[in-house]
Amino acid sequence: MGELKKKVSVLTPTYNDADSIEETLLSLTRQTYTSWEWIVVNDGSTDNTSERIPQLFEKYNIEDKAKLVSQENADQLNALLHGLECASGDYIFVLHSDDQLPSDSFFSDCVKIMEENPEAAGLFGDLMIMNEASRVVGHQRVREYHCCEEDPALMLLWLGRNIYSDFAFHRASVYRDSVKDNYLTWNMPLWIDLRDNDVRMLNYLSVPFPVLKYRVHAGNYINNELGKLNVINGELRTASELLNHYTIPRYSSQYFLFRVMNKLMPGKRFRVRYEKRPAQNRYEVLSFIVEKRYPDGGEGNLFLSSLLGFYREESERELVLPGLDPDLKIYYGKDVRMFNRRLLDGTLEPFYLSFMEEMKKGFGKITVQSEADRKKVKDFARFFCIGHIEVEIRT
Repeated sequence: MGELKKKVSVLTPTYNDADSIEETLLSLTRQTYTSWEWIVVNDGSTDNTSERIPQLFEKYNIEDKAKLVSQENADQLNALLHGLECASGDYIFVLHSDDQLPSDSFFSDCVKIMEENPEAAGLFGDLMIMNEASRVVGHQRVREYHCCEEDPALMLLWLGRNIYSDFAFHRASVYRDSVKDNYLTWNMPLWIDLRDNDVRMLNYLSVPFPVLKYRVHAGNYINNELGKLNVINGELRTASELLNHYTIPRYSSQYFLFRVMNKLMPGKRFRVRYEKRPAQNRYEVLSFIVEKRYPDGGEGNLFLSSLLGFYREESERELVLPGLDPDLKIYYGKDVRMFNRRLLDGTLEPFYLSFMEEMKKGFGKITVQSEADRKKVKDFARFFCIGHIEVEIRT
């Protein structure tokens, strides 16, 4: 099959990266594999990004294979969803506007492996770490991918944090189906499918070469309070959904053993002890996860304190909701930055402030007035990491 018959769609969300995005583009134009398209999503930048991108298209003569789309600032997952609507390739690769492709043959190498493995969902590999001056200063190893039942339980033990990576080369059909829902919409690890009350690992492969030059600098996502809240929201959602399927006895003890083994024998697989049944110690696990990022147990944050209050109370109380406002904003994992910003600055919708106060008291069921309200409640209950809760229509 001719090389040019398979196209790679490169999605680049960008926010105020006008100074670094040319280096990103240069790593793309150097590719020996030339069947690619570049879709740049300007996520409400306040610098000169909107003028800079078209200039780069013209400078490198890629107007016929590049597209710029713009949106109001809504964070990178919404930007990727926006860009995906324009993608026409057989493969998807996400390349942030301060990162670079790892080698000139990267796309060629990836497409060759994917063509030889038609059942593969995508490819994981290590990361090359760059500093702010674009100099490679380190190498981040990504554990070898294994499609096995034990790994979701291990991720639960690892505080709901991703045990693999957020960066991979994807088959477009898988990205549009599973990755779009689990990662882009709900901000959970891209390699695991938690839909339909099931746990399914996607069929990724590990490759012996890096998949990205990743830039680390003071402005990275996790290095501020808002970023930390955004990250723990995804971790808690992942953990709370895995707790519907797995019990890990002696959770904190196994966690510390895992940490010690990682330090003493990095790369060695840890055999987590678990049972395939819904957990009875949900509060113990979730409070432990919160305390690892917030030693005060999240007392200063309404979202975290309401979540822990809900699981601590384990109440059978019925929460009856009146008819919901048709214009009520429904938050998904992709909207976590907007939610947290509004929560922190006091502009969050009053309905959600009241709902979180009800969560503190605990409830075992929610009753609503219509099927439309039931769907909305199921969605925002998943956002609040209580997606297992029963939602009934009052007749």
